[in-house]
Amino acid sequence: DADGTGTVRREAFRVWYLASETRLRNETRRLFDSFDTDGSGDIDIAECEAVLAALEDRWGVHARSCTARELLDQIADGGERATFAAFHKWYQSSVFYERAKAEAELQAET
Repeated sequence: DADGTGTVRREAFRVWYLASETRLRNETRRLFDSFDTDGSGDIDIAECEAVLAALEDRWGVHARSCTARELLDQIADGGERATFAAFHKWYQSSVFYERAKAEAELQAET
């Protein structure tokens, strides 16, 4: 509401929305890269253990309701390695993404 009318113009909303989506995708990329410890461009079973531990630590959510194998099966659709695209798709449907989005919205309000 740049003009103080209590409304947001479509263009202003579009700019805000695209910026927030881009920022969240970039954060997801940084998160993925931090788990891809061998720099292979994908995440394997050992790296999934780190995903579970880090997400649990960051969000205080018990992520251990599944094993690393189950998580990799979810992300990689039964494969042995998860690409960024697969990780991003999984992450966007997770409680962790919802929390990151809510956090971003709070930051935008301040």
